Amino acid sequence: LCQGQANAPPEFLVGGNMEKFSIREDTPVGTSVYTLRAIDPEHTRLSYYISGGTFSVNKDTGVVKLTRPLDREEESTVDVIISITDEKTQGQKANTVSLQREISILDYNDNPPVFENGPYTFHVDEDTTIGTTVYKGVLVTDADLGINADVQVTCQKQLVSSRFPSCSLFALRQVRLGIGKFLQEIVLDKELDYEEETTYVMSLLANDLATENRMNSTADVIIKVRDVQDQPPVFVAASYSATVSENSREGTSVLLVSAHDADAGVRRQLSFKLLNDTKGYFRLGVMQVDENGVHHIIIETSEVTIDREDPDIEKGGGLYNFQIEAVEVVNGVPKGEVAVADVNVVIMDDDDQLPEFNSNTFSVSVPEDIPENSAILGLNMIVNDNDVGDNAKFSLHLRNINNSEGVFSVYPSSAVGRTPVLIKVADASHLDYENESQREFVFYVVASQHGSEVSSATVTITLSDANDNSPVFENDQYLIQVPENARNGTSVFSLVAYDADSGQYGKLSYAMKGYGSERFIVEKDTGQIRIGMCKDSCLDYETVPNYSFTYEAQDGGGKVSSVNLFIQVVDVNDNAPRFTKDSYLVDLMEDATEFASPVFVKATDIDGPSQGNGRVRYWLKATNLSNPEILSIDPDSGQLFLLGGLNITAAPYGATKFIVIIQAIDYGDPPLASDTSLIIRLKVSGTGFSNMCAPYFLNAPYKTSVKENAKPGNRIRLSVFELEAYRVSYLFVHDANLDRDLYGNSYNILVYSCFSVSCLHAATKLFILQVFAVDGGAVPQKAYTSVTVTVQDVNNKAPVFAKDTYVHWVTESLPVGREVLNVTATDPDHGAKIRYTIEEPITARDKTGSVVMSSIGYNYKNAFRIDGVTGQITVNSPLDYNAASVITFNVAAVDQNASLDPQKTSAEVTIYIQAHSESNPIFAPPWTPANPKIEITVPEESVVGSTIFTVTARDPLTHAAVTNFAKIPESDQGSFFSVSPISGAVTLNQRLDYEDLPEKVLAFDVKAVIGLDKNNQRSSIATVIINVQDINDNSPVFSQNSYVTTVSEATKYPQTILHIAATDKDTQQEYGVVWYSISGEGTDVFSINETTVCHKSLLLSAA
Repeated sequence: LCQGQANAPPEFLVGGNMEKFSIREDTPVGTSVYTLRAIDPEHTRLSYYISGGTFSVNKDTGVVKLTRPLDREEESTVDVIISITDEKTQGQKANTVSLQREISILDYNDNPPVFENGPYTFHVDEDTTIGTTVYKGVLVTDADLGINADVQVTCQKQLVSSRFPSCSLFALRQVRLGIGKFLQEIVLDKELDYEEETTYVMSLLANDLATENRMNSTADVIIKVRDVQDQPPVFVAASYSATVSENSREGTSVLLVSAHDADAGVRRQLSFKLLNDTKGYFRLGVMQVDENGVHHIIIETSEVTIDREDPDIEKGGGLYNFQIEAVEVVNGVPKGEVAVADVNVVIMDDDDQLPEFNSNTFSVSVPEDIPENSAILGLNMIVNDNDVGDNAKFSLHLRNINNSEGVFSVYPSSAVGRTPVLIKVADASHLDYENESQREFVFYVVASQHGSEVSSATVTITLSDANDNSPVFENDQYLIQVPENARNGTSVFSLVAYDADSGQYGKLSYAMKGYGSERFIVEKDTGQIRIGMCKDSCLDYETVPNYSFTYEAQDGGGKVSSVNLFIQVVDVNDNAPRFTKDSYLVDLMEDATEFASPVFVKATDIDGPSQGNGRVRYWLKATNLSNPEILSIDPDSGQLFLLGGLNITAAPYGATKFIVIIQAIDYGDPPLASDTSLIIRLKVSGTGFSNMCAPYFLNAPYKTSVKENAKPGNRIRLSVFELEAYRVSYLFVHDANLDRDLYGNSYNILVYSCFSVSCLHAATKLFILQVFAVDGGAVPQKAYTSVTVTVQDVNNKAPVFAKDTYVHWVTESLPVGREVLNVTATDPDHGAKIRYTIEEPITARDKTGSVVMSSIGYNYKNAFRIDGVTGQITVNSPLDYNAASVITFNVAAVDQNASLDPQKTSAEVTIYIQAHSESNPIFAPPWTPANPKIEITVPEESVVGSTIFTVTARDPLTHAAVTNFAKIPESDQGSFFSVSPISGAVTLNQRLDYEDLPEKVLAFDVKAVIGLDKNNQRSSIATVIINVQDINDNSPVFSQNSYVTTVSEATKYPQTILHIAATDKDTQQEYGVVWYSISGEGTDVFSINETTVCHKSLLLSAA
């Protein structure tokens, strides 16, 4: 038999047979959720089938779609049968293969949490302990699975604000009962108080913890608080106040007090009593209770009389304090909660008291210099009227007993109650300790009420000596004379002062200040002046003939007075004449009857006028001439003369050298003398002399002048004469001022430069030119002369102020006409005439710093005036600190003799006006409020850093020394001085060179301040004026380093042959006078005194 081919069944493929297939419950209907796949061995077409109504499948493609909604909570799985069928082949039947599948439905968070068994309400006692679980009835469920069924419950804060939010009072504690099932326990977290809140609402929010599509729900829990008896009584008012008059009758109603039990339930009865009513002034009256349980009780006066003047009540200002207590009554006994309220009762005064002094007598000692209107310290007087208000008013006045009429005043003149009383000085002119009959003052202080004197006290004031007198010298200045040879330690004078004060204030000490004071000793206590202990002689008339000192006397209170002390050094003949040479040498031809040129010897004596004034006389003391009478000497001039011819026979033993001893004797007492020798060398055989002649100047020396603005090219004509046939070929000119050489011709000197300050150092006013004329001979000869050129001033420069700005402080009490400030300008032009004026803008600021907009109310523009000639600014009208505390204006200086355009310059002046007060600090004399200046003298070259002066001031109220000083920086623009802020010591900051200082008088302002509070300080200003004193610290300086001149032997006396000039920077009146002398070879021919050099036929002048 032949058998046919079999039809094999199809098979589902792995991954296409829905094994372990699951679907989310939120899958939308119609969604393709799966694809069935199978294979047929014969490769016939397959058909797909699925059972049930949940899914459908495409017969041909095997795509499965959802046909109905899913809900996991209703069914968690779906059972289906999937099938495949192939086709018939070769007469074989089709095969069908089926599989049963359970499809899981996956959860989706589509169910919110649910609060079960609501609504929720429960009660809790107000005294429940914290931490107690007060409710367990809140159950929350969630039908979802897994994390979608996990729930978190929280308490939501209330949208409407509450004083006691429930979320802060109660806490939640969650207990998991199973999947999607949670129990919420409510726990008390804070204390409850029924009286504060009776009902709370907790708003609970349940949130599931799904990762997507989270859901929530809410529920309210109502909590009601049950009252417990736990509150004390409460007074309607926290404290009570009332007023009652002293001496009120018993039973007078004072005030009504109300209180109740604070518990909100059934209120308890209350019982009252008074506490701390120490005086027993009050008691409790009838009590009533209203329908709300509020108790009302009256406090009334007791049988004890109220006394407003009781010390305890007086101490409290009439206020009497006590308390009222309310106690809850439990079972008829006051033993429950307690409350206490303060009761303040103001006791009103009756006029039943008189003013009384704290003592019947008062005694005090005051210094005699206590300022007017100052209070007497140390009395400690108090008047007290124990009544209050108008009942305590009284008036005070003084009644004289001894010496007191009009001397003192009482403050206050009227008062109320307890009042400190001040006695003030009304007229200080009666306070003078030095007047023994005025040392004690006695008077009554009388208190009056309603026009009647009701009480009094006796005051005795005794004066004590104060340092109100400065030392006084008998004279304003003293002149004493001391010989220059006075020995060290010699007493030369006793200079004492008198001080009217007594005790320590009248004890004086003495000191002397000034240049050279170290050469003297002043005994501090006695005023005895002695010569100092110098290594050599302290005094030398020839060095310093006069001393000028400031002699001071200081009392024990610091007051200082000074006088000028002039010490003249009396010249003593302690200097012998001195020859200009130790010996003189003269050559003389044998048998000559006169010297070839005049022979002089010269001696000088530096002693002063009283000792011959430098005059000397000469005589021939000894000689080796065989005939001494052949030689003579002029006793006054020192010129030597031959009275006959000298030859070798006149010398002993045929010597050719003669020796003459010449003595010079001064005119002092006793006279002193010194010797020199004259050596005459005798030439035995004659020698020829050249007879060449040099040119010489006619009418020499020359003097001329040029204007300072002369232009280069102006000529100065010279005349030169030549004896021989050689004409002068050129002039050689040396300018010593500028140390340079010039050349000229045709006997002319050209003006080669300008003469202005910009061209010449220090605006040279005098030129001395050295002129040499040289001839044209084979052996050139020359002549010498000098040409003095004076530069004439031209008024072409404007005045210049010493400062661009001036700042000064004055007190408003400065009287009209008082000097304020001196502003000066200098003009280097000769003949300048400077005129000063005050110019606009003139501005002012008031005491607040605001600009004064108008001068109508107070004409500040007319406050000051200036002297047109001196530049002195003075007060022109009364000053007013309140209206104008700062005034600023311009000062102009105009040269009225200007030859060119108007020459004018300006400077700004700012004047600060200080408010006047009798309590402001007082500087030591000579300072006064009306003349606030202190003037001292300081020698130049004082040591930088040394203390040159100490500013002192005192408080006029306490007499204490001021310890707060400040230099006003603007007043010392050169910053020459510093002021110690505590001691007031003035220290030198910079070198003082008298010659370099443009102003020889320096000044600055010092402020003395009392008080640390800037808003309540008292201050005064002192202007310290420093007079810089010149000392002899500069040597003379010649106008040239060397002088050269030529003198013809035919020149006759008194021909001037040379001008010599030297200057000294020191003050001309004291140390700048230059004395001239010559030394060296030729001094026997020439001599020089302070102005001229003399020879019988020659003259050398010192210009």
